[in-house]
Amino acid sequence: MGCVKSSREITVKKQTLIESKTKEEKDENIGVKNFIKGPEKNLEDNYKILSKIGKGTFGKVYEVKNKKTNQIRAMKSIKKSENNEENEELLNEIEIMIKLEHPNIIKIYDYYVDKDNYYIIMEYISGGELLEYINKEKIFSERKTKIIMSQLLHALNYLHSNNIVHRDIKPENILIEKSKANYPFENELGINVKLIDFGTCYLLKNNNYLTLKVGSPYYIAPEVLKKKYNNKCDIWSSGVIMYILLLGYPPFNGTSEQEIFKKIKKGKIEKDTPEWRKISHNAQDLLSKMLKKL
Repeated sequence: MGCVKSSREITVKKQTLIESKTKEEKDENIGVKNFIKGPEKNLEDNYKILSKIGKGTFGKVYEVKNKKTNQIRAMKSIKKSENNEENEELLNEIEIMIKLEHPNIIKIYDYYVDKDNYYIIMEYISGGELLEYINKEKIFSERKTKIIMSQLLHALNYLHSNNIVHRDIKPENILIEKSKANYPFENELGINVKLIDFGTCYLLKNNNYLTLKVGSPYYIAPEVLKKKYNNKCDIWSSGVIMYILLLGYPPFNGTSEQEIFKKIKKGKIEKDTPEWRKISHNAQDLLSKMLKKL
């Protein structure tokens, strides 16, 4: 599962979220006439659904066009829960995300509701997932890794300063787009990193620890497996991504989830390898700090 390693050369595959509350839903067409019409919002008046472009952890994603501006957006559909409390939590999360403004976080513009689903209107990014770049590039230079990681960590710093923990940081949840002229950070690759998929995000209150085991194999932090963690779990997951970028394979690998989780709980990075010795002392030091158990 996850990846196959031979002589340190791997193909990193998509990782499945563990302990997800969602179930597989049958693919179905969405008709805009099914939306509840109100005095303020009417999807049919504002957007035309063009095509289905993907499926995330918690819903399907469509390409849509704004009828008034002709701007292309992405629309994510999320099935309503039978639990009204969970629906209220989702609406609260959407309202929080709409207020977020950061160049490395997917922008959410609006949402609509019908009797079965929520529909979130967000930025449309066509550059693909970071995972695709990893499998194409295999190993990244420290210069390229610095550009990608600085953008990701800027995004996480912004989220954490707003008391938001993402809980599922992985290459599949990072999109790549071409750099914009007003981008504030040095970017030699000519790309922007965009953090997406906030279906597992949580608004921390009173510095409480979280207890729900949620995340993806390879990237999940040991504290999450022990069901007592905070926003530092995002830093661990980012450290795993940085390790993969620089060395070409995950720091905690195995043939089963149980084996992977056992190595993650132990938290020992394999340093006596040619790949580890090739990276700079500064990179080694940063990885050691990011992948340190709390």
